[in-house]
Amino acid sequence: MFFFYSGKVCGRILLMNDFDKYNENLIDTITAHGYLITETKQINYGIMYRTVKDNITSVIRVYQNKKGKITLDTSAVKDEKLTDILLGYSGETRKEDILLPPPLIGTDEAGKGDFFGSLTVCGIYADKNAYKELEKLGVKDSKKLTDEKMMRLSEEILIICPDYALLEFTPEKLNALHKKMNTNAILGTAHAKVIAKLHMQTGCTDSLSDKFADEKLILDGLKNYGVSINARQYPRAEANAAVAAASIIARCKFIKSINIISEKYGMDVPLGAGEIVDNFGAEFVKKYGMDELAKISKSFFKNTLKIKEKL
Repeated sequence: MFFFYSGKVCGRILLMNDFDKYNENLIDTITAHGYLITETKQINYGIMYRTVKDNITSVIRVYQNKKGKITLDTSAVKDEKLTDILLGYSGETRKEDILLPPPLIGTDEAGKGDFFGSLTVCGIYADKNAYKELEKLGVKDSKKLTDEKMMRLSEEILIICPDYALLEFTPEKLNALHKKMNTNAILGTAHAKVIAKLHMQTGCTDSLSDKFADEKLILDGLKNYGVSINARQYPRAEANAAVAAASIIARCKFIKSINIISEKYGMDVPLGAGEIVDNFGAEFVKKYGMDELAKISKSFFKNTLKIKEKL
């Protein structure tokens, strides 16, 4: 089964029949604090809620896997007060450790929740001077930046932080790998690879990654590369300048993969994995066929079956 996380996550193990209760209590908690839920929609492996308060719109996603683990995804929450409420609901608290001092290797990924395009993982090494420059630039989580702003920042980031490592898994490569291991295992290996490369390149012995799954995935990967460093993983790690910078570079590479596909086929490829993607996919298949769809999409997503149903 494919199960993905996005950005800042908090999880707990619950029985499958507790999913509805979890969401009922979540809705009660959100509305009790004055937030209006303007949209509720079924998504891959869960439910999406769109909320608004004081003209600030946020998106909350709740996922559940077959083992009953429920994950609350706050990566698209733009209201800091709401973020605190959600973290509290999940029994999590903000970790001040995410503001780890430099030098540090920060890593993040992009594209894991998108049906179309590549999966990218980036690692960036930042020393004390680089941190100061990144903060002056206003570097922050790529999900909170426009694509235009992000592209501009990426060029300046790589001047400030020339020591970086970037991996891209094209859809075809990712689909082949997914037959051997799940997405989180692929991500764990990829994060470990960029950390190991930067450790050997810079000698840095501290790394921080945005937590996407079991910490063992990255730690085991580092062991396989013969690297022993202080590798930490926290939710909301994009609050750290090095991780935020890596997030931007990874996101830019992912967006470029989408743009290349759009240009090649003369169609504006949508992001995400919702109904818009399904409708676009059906139109694409009518024009180019299923084999061509497999070359530009993560075929193990449920979207593939939904697209076939629309034909």
